[in-house]
Amino acid sequence: MLITAATGGAGLGAIQLARLLGATVIAATRSAAKKQPLLDAGAHHVIIADKESLAARVKEITKGQGANLIFDPIAGPTLPALAEAVAWGGQIVLYGALGGVDTPYPLWTALARNFSLRAYIVYNYCGLSTLGLPRKEEAFGRAIAVIHEHLAAGRLKPIIAKIFPLDQIQAAHHYMESNQQLGKIVVTSGAS
Repeated sequence: MLITAATGGAGLGAIQLARLLGATVIAATRSAAKKQPLLDAGAHHVIIADKESLAARVKEITKGQGANLIFDPIAGPTLPALAEAVAWGGQIVLYGALGGVDTPYPLWTALARNFSLRAYIVYNYCGLSTLGLPRKEEAFGRAIAVIHEHLAAGRLKPIIAKIFPLDQIQAAHHYMESNQQLGKIVVTSGAS
């Protein structure tokens, strides 16, 4: 499994879940300084996306097969590279658009590699009443049960990079823009 933007909260959570399910985890990040922390977080392999060819490294790690599953919040211009990195018949799950909403679809690669592309947002499962979106109760309930079970057993652990009080929201935003964090940045309602 390839997890891009792996140092964010969703990426680190995905590493933990993938390990629980027995997957070999390949994490991708832009920062060489985050390689060891990602290995410490459970990734089997780390690709520094700004310095290495994502597709070439994934194929090297998987002995030419490619990743069976790719979990990506970036989309945008990175989708063609993901299409080259996915295994024949594999799946790419896009759960964000950090790279921008203009995402070129790699049609010829899709035809040649027979992969599935799936767009995912949490609201598809948890609902959003203000938008009139229903909650998929069965899927939502299963997900919550699994997460609670593994949190209680200590097999899943939220990773908090830094906590800021609300009156330091600008500092929190600057910290986020610096790309130094490993995990979630939390803003509390209290003052410093």
